[in-house]
Amino acid sequence: MAPPMQFQTEAGRAVKTARIIKTPLPKTYSYLRSRCSDDREFARYLMEADPEIDTEAAGRYTGPTDRALLDARGQLLYAATEVEVVRDQSGREIERRPPVEMPANVDTTDTPGLDGQDVQTP
Repeated sequence: MAPPMQFQTEAGRAVKTARIIKTPLPKTYSYLRSRCSDDREFARYLMEADPEIDTEAAGRYTGPTDRALLDARGQLLYAATEVEVVRDQSGREIERRPPVEMPANVDTTDTPGLDGQDVQTP
């Protein structure tokens, strides 16, 4: 098994990932926009209310977190059901069903290049 990929800066220092708060939910575009019925009202709200970035929260590290699922209104989902959405060629939804676990359909036993042999191209 190959070692996990690691990233480094041009100077050779290790790079680590961190989860950082962009903005609290009440300051997100979708939350603010949901408070207004149309674009004009939203523009008026932005000018009058002048919602600023929450400098106390934005940019802070979250620490250890669990993934949380939210509904369309930004409310926490306590039980979510995973579904597979099947669409036709035009993108129209035709069916929703429980996801089915299917084995890969790739046979690597006789695939050129995977056994250490060079593949020659014309």
